[in-house]
Amino acid sequence: MSVTVPAPGAASLRSKKKSLLASTVGNVLEWYEWSAYAVFAPFIAVVMFDQGDPLSALLSTLAVFAVGFLMRPLGGIVFGRIADRRGRKFVLVTTMLMMAAGSLVIGLMPTYAAIGAWASVVLLSARVLQGFAHGGESATAYSYVGEIAPPHRRGMWGSVAFIAIFGGSVLAYTLGGALTSALPESAVAEWGWRVPFLLGALLALVALYLRRDMDESDVFEADRAREGGDAPAPGSPSDPAAPAAPRMSRAGVVRAVLVMIAMVSGITAAHYMWTSYVSTYAITQQGMDPGTAYWMSVAAQVVALVSLPFWGCCRTGSAAGPCSCSSRC
Repeated sequence: MSVTVPAPGAASLRSKKKSLLASTVGNVLEWYEWSAYAVFAPFIAVVMFDQGDPLSALLSTLAVFAVGFLMRPLGGIVFGRIADRRGRKFVLVTTMLMMAAGSLVIGLMPTYAAIGAWASVVLLSARVLQGFAHGGESATAYSYVGEIAPPHRRGMWGSVAFIAIFGGSVLAYTLGGALTSALPESAVAEWGWRVPFLLGALLALVALYLRRDMDESDVFEADRAREGGDAPAPGSPSDPAAPAAPRMSRAGVVRAVLVMIAMVSGITAAHYMWTSYVSTYAITQQGMDPGTAYWMSVAAQVVALVSLPFWGCCRTGSAAGPCSCSSRC
């Protein structure tokens, strides 16, 4: 009787691919929940703020969206520290629960007509919670994927994190197009806008189910072994025989962080201008049919979504070799 012996590392690679899937599904859902607010901003403005001045109500709605962004860096810093102490998996599960809780609150909360200005306060609180969680999720998920990726697939696996950004946005706009096409505008304004948030809270259970069996990052495990005085595994980052990782000075770290903030800020502003605000502007200022505006946004973002993996395929064949696209991508 012959016995088939699995190739070394095969089971580990399969497990890491499952972890990548679990991280990506959760990341897509978090971006969906984050984007749903921007998609339905015109309808939220009507029911959650004083309609004495509709333009002011819309600006207030977008201001709440902006406050969520202000919380994201803080969430990234706080949860980054927690991820170093408790592990990446712990943070990814915790932030998923927090995002789901925020979506559930928005989906069920009373309107301005029912409780007055308290509706705006509750909405703001929910978005602050989501912004804090979203910052922690994004920072941890990007690090996690890079840490579990095979060395020769880091570019491809890393692109998945950005695919999740557009994937979540496409889901939100697709649902927006479907609701506004299937329901009269009055129904969407009355109750239809709540559906994406309630659905997001429900789908979070699927992500939590997938994430429960995620592998912990090898980098985190190696750091924990080093701190605990355990013998490091051969070839691990904490193995004395492994090449020493270069260390940056504090000034170098600060400089690198500031450069990254400057680089990302411009891209982010352009990204949200055409993925989030353009449809809102078309609906509220140009009188475009909401369904048409949403479906056009979906079409544009699908182009970006399909293009991203090709950039992730690019890798170097050797330490000194030029960048080339692997046929195995």
